[in-house]
Amino acid sequence: MYLLAFIVGIGVTPAGEEWTDDYFSRVGELVGGSWLKSWIVGAISVSSIGMFEAHLSSNAYLILGMTKRGMLPAVLAQKSRYGTPKYAILLSCSALFFSFFLSFEELIEILNIMYIWAVALEFLAFVSLRINRPDANRPYKLALGTTGSILMLIPSFIFIFAALIFSSLKSHLACFGCVLIGGVGVFVLRYLRKHRIVRFFPTTPWDQPLPEEITVQSTIDLELLYKSSPS
Repeated sequence: MYLLAFIVGIGVTPAGEEWTDDYFSRVGELVGGSWLKSWIVGAISVSSIGMFEAHLSSNAYLILGMTKRGMLPAVLAQKSRYGTPKYAILLSCSALFFSFFLSFEELIEILNIMYIWAVALEFLAFVSLRINRPDANRPYKLALGTTGSILMLIPSFIFIFAALIFSSLKSHLACFGCVLIGGVGVFVLRYLRKHRIVRFFPTTPWDQPLPEEITVQSTIDLELLYKSSPS
């Protein structure tokens, strides 16, 4: 679909003309008139809102999963009457306030860098688990040994570091600040758990299933859920 739109755009625009923001809407106006331009702008807006809501919801349920495994305070598991983790959603939304001070290009670059590092950590965790936990229960197996797995990931790491080289210093500093905040947050959470300042669920190992799903709608329900969780 994207290829078709590019082909049409290249065909109706003069050679050598620079493509800038909102260019597809102008291409639509050249091809079909103002109605097609309005349709493209509306479709892009609805699509962007939908993708944003889906990403926000997925992040909220990641926070909920971390909470149930005892990594975050138990209050983040509290749900609304609609069954959504309301405090997890608020925590996920709070990160948006920092994006108001950045340009669109800087946001894209920072997100790409953070995603690159996340993928690199997943690759490293994959190799580490193959070495340290070779007998762990896995739903599927890769038909390669440890050496083959490492060789398979080398091209990916080459592209990862190539993308990092072409990123700006400001984006790297912003990402380093996020990582630093996360590292300090780990020690803060350990301190809160150790001194029982806030409540946490018992820690569940990564290779064990979570406790049965229980809807938490109030402080009373949260207290009962905490007490009913296995120690």
